[in-house]
Amino acid sequence: MKLLYLSFFLFLTFQIFGQTHMKLHLRDCTIVEGDGKFKRNFVKIRKTKKEKPRKIYLKDIHKIIGKNKKSTFVIYSMKTIHDQYFKVQLVERGKVNIYKNTSSVSGGYGTYSFTEYYFIRDGEPYITQLVTNAPAAKFRKKAANYFEDCPILVDKIKNREDGFKMKNVKEIAQFYNTKCK
Repeated sequence: MKLLYLSFFLFLTFQIFGQTHMKLHLRDCTIVEGDGKFKRNFVKIRKTKKEKPRKIYLKDIHKIIGKNKKSTFVIYSMKTIHDQYFKVQLVERGKVNIYKNTSSVSGGYGTYSFTEYYFIRDGEPYITQLVTNAPAAKFRKKAANYFEDCPILVDKIKNREDGFKMKNVKEIAQFYNTKCK
């Protein structure tokens, strides 16, 4: 029985830690490095296996550079209008930046994966979600409001022109970054 408990504890320990090497760039300009794991609104990280893990909340993190078996990744912690922080990946950089967050939900019919896109301009205090699983009509309305400073782009989105639909977020940002002031 003790062996079973020990095996379970070791399994749980390896599931929680040691899977991803991370370098956390905190908002106070300090850097924390070690093995960590993402949780809902924080990261658990420790420098050595003997050290007790430290909880660092997303609101205190600027970006995370991580390395797992497959690749190196960069994740940013961004604030929403509701004062929540999300882990997002940079898709496009420019006058308007696009970030994405991919999530999956398990239910009675299997696992469903979806990607949400967020936009932010320099100087804006929080990211704005433009693409969700909502109908395209909501996207057109949200995008028209967000890009109201660029009437040419708003017309293209409202008129559903090719390359300016919900699935074309990268192209929309590139148009804004190059053709709008």
